[in-house]
Amino acid sequence: LTAVWLSTEGKVEVGAPTSLIWTLWSNFEDMPKWQPWLHSVETLEEEDGALTRWTLRKKVAGIPLSFSWIARELPPEHHKCIRWESVSGMNNRGRVDFQEGGGSESTVVTMTIEYEVPSVVSKLVRSGKGGYVDKKVQS
Repeated sequence: LTAVWLSTEGKVEVGAPTSLIWTLWSNFEDMPKWQPWLHSVETLEEEDGALTRWTLRKKVAGIPLSFSWIARELPPEHHKCIRWESVSGMNNRGRVDFQEGGGSESTVVTMTIEYEVPSVVSKLVRSGKGGYVDKKVQS
């Protein structure tokens, strides 16, 4: 079974201050409450608490898929950037950038994700290209 790396990016301006949006995004265990494509996020026991177990469940072309991975959070830039890379499970890496928008009560959120999937799945994902991450950043 061969695999390929895909990359996608989504960007949205949110009518809330950067400090609030940062708090929302940096609380990984609460993400499944507002990101429906995430089934669960669990912080693993480690001295610095930087490891998390993620489970994603999604139907693609009517086929239920489930992917899990353990990720290490890379050093964040407070109120500016959250970055991660997987250390086991589904290979992925990415970042979420936060910038003040048009006013002090507005934040531009940009999420970039790179992930490795079986080539057969990549064909399904690419057929729906044009905004999966963008739609999820906005929801």
